[in-house]
Amino acid sequence: MLPNPFEKPLPKLEETDPLKNEEIVRSLLGEKGVERYRKILNRTKVSSGPDAVSVEELKALAAELNAQRLASKKETTEWQVEQIISKDYERQMVSLRAIKFLKRKDGILGLKAVDGEFYPAPSEKEIVRYFISIPNIKEKIYQGFTRLLIVPFGRSLAFLNKKTSDLILEHGEGGRLLSESGEKLSFDLSGPVYNQFNNALSRYYSGSFAVPGTGGKLKTDFLSGPQDGMPFPGYNIILLQEDLHIPKEGEGVTRNGRKQIEAGKSAIEYLELLQTDPQYAGERGLAPEDWLTLFATQLYQTNTVIHETSAAMPPTGTAALLIGSDYSHNGDVSFAHWTDRLGMAAIMLMKSHHSGEGVGLITAVG
Repeated sequence: MLPNPFEKPLPKLEETDPLKNEEIVRSLLGEKGVERYRKILNRTKVSSGPDAVSVEELKALAAELNAQRLASKKETTEWQVEQIISKDYERQMVSLRAIKFLKRKDGILGLKAVDGEFYPAPSEKEIVRYFISIPNIKEKIYQGFTRLLIVPFGRSLAFLNKKTSDLILEHGEGGRLLSESGEKLSFDLSGPVYNQFNNALSRYYSGSFAVPGTGGKLKTDFLSGPQDGMPFPGYNIILLQEDLHIPKEGEGVTRNGRKQIEAGKSAIEYLELLQTDPQYAGERGLAPEDWLTLFATQLYQTNTVIHETSAAMPPTGTAALLIGSDYSHNGDVSFAHWTDRLGMAAIMLMKSHHSGEGVGLITAVG
């Protein structure tokens, strides 16, 4: 008897149930495919003549079925999310351990948070399930949100500042601290990370910056258990766009119904944009912890900095406005960049109603 060409990689086509097989073939290839399949079933050996079905034809039919099924599977949200997470998960975990943002305790990789407790890192499967549960995740994937970032949110900013500073010094002294264009950068030996933000005085994910201290939560609130948008205590798990560049005003392009958010607006305006414009539904701003993790993992993986700005005339580059957190006592927000002028990664404060042509928004899904 001819070999069953559907045995692998099509496990749902079983030789013992030809009628079910026929329905599968019909759904993928229509009646003509069924006719070809019936010819296969009616032959016990490769024959000759005008109606002969060769082994090559059997293989071709099996390959066609497989291609159809794979194409159909690629349209599913589950498959797309699985591919994105599997692409980045292991590299993220290796990077976070190498830069000492995460460490092992009793053989388990995780972090010691500001409350003194140890929080294991979420597994790849847990992260996949989380993103599949987001209602518009498929739309956001088509719009370019395909870069996984695992943020050790429970760590203190002082800790993240110190480890990022150590990483910059290591790369700089080794000649591996590069600009976005690949040129070697100078750096501040005394302290290549400057951070005006203090998580002890801040609130996260406020719904408004109008009245300081009235919205959002403290960092410790996110450690008490799963929260909306942060289901893994101690961690912020988000998807970013692969291109981290923030366009200047008038330079944004549209991708699958979403226009890039351009520089030049205030934090209040950007927050309103995310809350009211359907093309940005499900997106949120970053917090300093997110940006430091993004900066450090990018530097470790590629030797390059992000959001590089220069004091040249006219100024070049765009800093990232971080509207995921604000100072609870006055509503100030922060912006972050690598400043060539100072040779450091700087997180600076600015008023939520202020704007600048060299400051724009980077958003995430999660």
